[in-house]
Amino acid sequence: MQKLRITPGGVLPGLVKIESFEPDKGEVSHEPPQIGVSGRTPAILRLAYYKKRENQVANIKSQKKRNKQNEVARERNKTVRSAVRTAVRKTREAVQAGDKTEALAQATAARQELDRAVSKGVLHKNNAANRKSGVDKLVNSLK
Repeated sequence: MQKLRITPGGVLPGLVKIESFEPDKGEVSHEPPQIGVSGRTPAILRLAYYKKRENQVANIKSQKKRNKQNEVARERNKTVRSAVRTAVRKTREAVQAGDKTEALAQATAARQELDRAVSKGVLHKNNAANRKSGVDKLVNSLK
């Protein structure tokens, strides 16, 4: 796997150089991002200086259809992943609060969300198993 190296003048594959802008003002400036204290531009600013290509449209009918399907699936998967993260976060918060009964209830809900994500094909079963194991370890740490 090739490592990508971001340099102030470099352009990443799939990215097009754009003018830097102020998101709150909507204004475009022709100056590169500010250079950090060490004389190097922070990576996040360098990436903000470039924008993904949005104006490229597929010409092939099957690819247009595939793009639509991917977008629908991405939105559907996003809600499932969000539900999983929320359930695990609630479990973690209950453990930090020291409430064993609430932690057990939230752990059960988290396990159900993880299983639901596996059945919908959002998570791999081994990934879900590892996450469930982590949730169980958290809950079992309360005694």
